Amino acid sequence: MTYNVRVMSVAIYIVAEGDAGEEETSVDGKALGHVEPDVLDAIARGLGCTPLYDFMIFDSDDIAEFVDDIDELDLPPERWFDSKDGLQTVRSLKAHLEANPADVADAAEVIEDLDDFERVLALLVARGSGFRLAMDA
Repeated sequence: MTYNVRVMSVAIYIVAEGDAGEEETSVDGKALGHVEPDVLDAIARGLGCTPLYDFMIFDSDDIAEFVDDIDELDLPPERWFDSKDGLQTVRSLKAHLEANPADVADAAEVIEDLDDFERVLALLVARGSGFRLAMDA
């Protein structure tokens, strides 16, 4: 059963806490951005992991281009997540999709994105840095 729905062209990417080089933390994230968020989150919950989109925080820079007056919004404070938790979710999703590629369309491309996320999150774990996810439309 495929649970995937195409959405507008977006990419999911990692924002690293502190001083992480952009080249080291660069990910494509377009295939992940094309999977309906509820689908990935349902899979993660079924695996007992934190849903991927629970790591996403929008700050004022992220949404400034979409609103007229950013000061009218009640934005949550900046928050960083433990990279170990993100790494567990990414590895679990990747293992699930490798075993069940029919659960999402373009599973090979989604797995490639998860490989990139795994690489970056493992680096951040080694450095003791937090992270958050963001979306680029």
